[in-house]
Amino acid sequence: MNILICGIKFVGGFILLSKVLFYFSQIMKNNTLILNENSQLLSQVLAKKIKKGFVVEEINNKLPFVVLSKKPTKVNHNLNFWISCATFGLWSIPWIYKSYKSKREKKIIIAIDEDGAVFEEECYN
Repeated sequence: MNILICGIKFVGGFILLSKVLFYFSQIMKNNTLILNENSQLLSQVLAKKIKKGFVVEEINNKLPFVVLSKKPTKVNHNLNFWISCATFGLWSIPWIYKSYKSKREKKIIIAIDEDGAVFEEECYN
């Protein structure tokens, strides 16, 4: 009689274990679906940034993030000088701002947070 009870407990435990494994496999399928959707969003944002002139420096697929950089742009100082003269010096404010912003290399990181949303942040040197 004890053997039969142990057999029933084992079978019951096996059924319980199989249900747990089934639910776990469903959760894993849902997580991979979410990861695939999020990685598609990440790749869409990445494609937009590459079109704007950014270059990929580092990719990490385990913790999904990408580090991008953009080389400094050149400012046409001759043109800005003449525009500034034509506007009686008013153009000098945007000219100074443009010169300040363009002389540094820009680095950004694009990643997926815990909620599955894609975010972008500027890296500081």
